[in-house]
Amino acid sequence: GYKVDLERVGFLTAGNLFDRIERRDGFPVLDESLQTSVPGLFMTSLAASRDFGLFFAFTAAVRASARLVGRALGE
Repeated sequence: GYKVDLERVGFLTAGNLFDRIERRDGFPVLDESLQTSVPGLFMTSLAASRDFGLFFAFTAAVRASARLVGRALGE
């Protein structure tokens, strides 16, 4: 199966972002808008599946993810 491994995401580990992202079981902890503990950093897809369910791990969830993130950005 697939596993979330944020340490393999270069732009997160190149700076100080990785250490600022709250994680649980390797997954980022997300708020109701898919935002991490780093303000303005949102994660979707498989990374969101721990907090939002497996539906968000699939491409079909892209519209739902876009609405959540778009709403948060519009505030």
